[in-house]
Amino acid sequence: MNATVELDPDRPGYDWVGYPVSTDTGPYCGNCSYGQRKIRHLTAQIIRDCYEITAEQEQEQEASWLAEIRAERHLEDRGYWDAIAQENYERAHGVVDFGDAYRAACPWLFEDERAAA
Repeated sequence: MNATVELDPDRPGYDWVGYPVSTDTGPYCGNCSYGQRKIRHLTAQIIRDCYEITAEQEQEQEASWLAEIRAERHLEDRGYWDAIAQENYERAHGVVDFGDAYRAACPWLFEDERAAA
């Protein structure tokens, strides 16, 4: 057994967290093995648990990623509507549009636009 991992005394083949550990004997695990590195677990049941743990972790990661994307989209959407409200407020109160003011203050920066029009 892997001596660098603290093993669970009540569950042979598992570490203290509950993850399957690699062993010197037993069937090969297709879930852990990659390339020339072949990983063995103590029993076939531990290999099934290895696949199940990996599937659960992938589902948790995907759920976390989707929640993060959902939160980002909410903030982006909120920012869009806040910006529209700000523009409407400024327009209603006679504030000059920033783009128009910038073009008036620095016309040499926009000579290419005027030539194309």
